[in-house]
Order: sequence, then structure tokens, then C-alpha cells
Amino acid sequence: MPQGRRKQIRDAQRAYRSRQKDLLISLQERNGQLEDAIGHLSQIMHSFHEVRSNAALPLPKLPEAVDILEKEIIQQLRRAERSSIGYHPKRPEENTNFNDKMQRLLVQPSSDLVKAACPPPSISRQSDSPFWTSFLQTSHPLIPKARQTPCESSFGNPLAVTDSHDKPISYATTPFTQRLFKACAESGHRYLTNEAVSDREMWHEFGLVLQDTPRAEVASYFKRVLAAVPCNPIQDFRFPFISLGGAGSHFSVKRMSIITSGLQNLLPFQTTNGIKEVPSDEEWFDIHDVEGYLTSRNILLQSSQSSQTPMLLDIAKTNTKYSIFGHPLPLDQQDDVAPAIFIDEDFIISELSRLCICIGCAAAFRRRDVEALISHSAQPLPVANLQTIT
Repeated sequence: MPQGRRKQIRDAQRAYRSRQKDLLISLQERNGQLEDAIGHLSQIMHSFHEVRSNAALPLPKLPEAVDILEKEIIQQLRRAERSSIGYHPKRPEENTNFNDKMQRLLVQPSSDLVKAACPPPSISRQSDSPFWTSFLQTSHPLIPKARQTPCESSFGNPLAVTDSHDKPISYATTPFTQRLFKACAESGHRYLTNEAVSDREMWHEFGLVLQDTPRAEVASYFKRVLAAVPCNPIQDFRFPFISLGGAGSHFSVKRMSIITSGLQNLLPFQTTNGIKEVPSDEEWFDIHDVEGYLTSRNILLQSSQSSQTPMLLDIAKTNTKYSIFGHPLPLDQQDDVAPAIFIDEDFIISELSRLCICIGCAAAFRRRDVEALISHSAQPLPVANLQTIT
């Protein structure tokens, strides 16, 4: 083989080895870049999980916490882009940046949170970014996604129901639940139509619906609900029953002659607005759960209405345990029932209407708030005084 040919082959081999070496170095740098980004994502997800699980992050602060997490994830994904120029490994101080933000959020007073500079997530119907959809529908065990009932998935794209086709849903079926539902609807409508209250300030009460529906449409829905006779939810697929923390499923409900329990209590919504289950660290009540709780504790309602007095008189003269409807409890439920106590119905409805949040087409109350309110306002039944009246 000529000497010149050998030299060409050696030069080609050196060039090939040089290109392979450069490619290997480039791949190693790229691998390190991706490992660095993935490692940081793992750290912030672990930190978020600890804050969410161990620090008992309250529900009002959850939107802002997820907003901080979103920005951090987007930042790390941009760092991992192949087109990134001038990439440098993360500095040690960057590891604590996310933790510091979460800790500041935890120690921030709830009253100040409403006025924080960082606004809540966008409440427009169509988000410019698919982050919320992708994040909340993830299969990662950190974030439990909202579960849809079988009938809900068949609705497709929800369509608004016009005023001319308003149809009420038979939800509030007893005098107490009807009064409580209407009081909550009136309170919510006043809040929504108060121009002095910003969207950020009402995020705690209406965040579950404002993240999908504009405030004006929510206010319009409340107006239609209040126009229903009797006052009840209106059929509108944009406002499902959001069973937050098991709301609506804690106690048995009697409709007509049928007694249901669990999610069967929400049958009126399965073929109308739909049901969406949202997990929560705390238990939440709907209006029927509140009524069921009062019944289970043998708590009687005293109203300014004169029709309530005979019921109280009859209960005071007997040893039979009664529910808040004035009906005797079954014998198997009377053994462990505490002595009868009463609570002012007007007072508890007024107070609960200030404690409620919107769960789509209904209202919900944190269980511990209900228990605290009742324990501070319930009184022993004045048997002697009632017998004197007779």
C-alpha cells in the first residue's frame, strides 16, 4: 500500500476517534444535565409531599403552594431542555430555595394570605397552560386526582343550562336542610356580588368553582338557585356536586320511604349535574350531614316557630329518644344516645351560613367547625320549664 494512502487512513481514523470522543463527552454532559434536573425535581416533589402530609397545609394555602410547585417544575424543565445554553450544575443554595418558599408560606398567617402579592391560579375557563390539567391528572402517588363517577364521564363537554330551562334538583328535602341551603345560597350570592371583595379574597370559599368558572357565571348561577321554589340546586353541568372530604356521604339520608347511605345519598346529582370526589385531609359535611350529625347526637332544634313547641313538650315528658324531625329513633339506636339537648335553629343556620364553602352546586362545612359550633351553643333541654308551661 502506498505511503500516502496509509497516511490518509491514519488521519481518517484519528478524525473518527476524535469525533467519537467529542460525542461521548457531549452525551456525558447531557446525561449529567438530565440527572441534575431529575434529581432536583425529585427533591422538590419530596419536599412538597412532606409539607402536604406532615405540616398539615391548610386548604386555603394549597392553591398558592401548588403555584410555587408549578413554577419550580417549569424552571427545572427549562433547565433540562436540549437547547439550553450555558448550562451550569445547580448551586448548593438552590436546593433550599423551594423549601424556603414553602416554609414562608406555612408560617404566613391565613388572614395575610388573602392579601399576599402572589395571586391565586388563573380562574379563566380555558387555561393558557396545560400544567394544571397534567398535574392534577397525574398518576403520581403524591397528588390524588379527582375521581369522576361513571355517569360524570359520559357528560362530555358541559353545556350551560339557560334560565328558560332551569330545573331544580330535589336536594334539600327537609325543613331544616331547606332553610340551611337557602341561607348559604343567600350568603354566597351576597359575597359574589360584593364588588369590594376581590377574586383573591374569595378564593377560600369559592376556589373549587372559580378555577373552572368565571365569577360572573357563578354569581348568575346563585341567582337562579335563589329563584327556585323551594330553593334548591339548579341543573347545570358546570356546577357538579363536589364531594370534598366525603361531603354528603357521612350519614344516612331518608328520601320518601327510601334510606340511603354513602355516595348513594347523592343520587339526585348522578343524572343531573354530576358528582366529583375530591380527597381532603379533613372531613367535610354537606347540609344533610349536618342534619345527620345532629340526629346522631340526639340534638333537638328549637325554633321561633310556634309549631316546634308541642314537639319539645312531648319529648320532655317521655324517655323516648327523638331525632331532630320529632320522630322516635329506632330502639337499636336509643341505648347509647346522650340525654336530649337543644340548640337554637335560627342561630345555628345563621352561623353555618358564615362558615360554608362552595362545593359546586351545594355548600360544605368543615366537620370540626360544626362540632365546635354545636358544642359551644347546645344546651340541656329545660324539662322543668316546659312542664310548667303545660
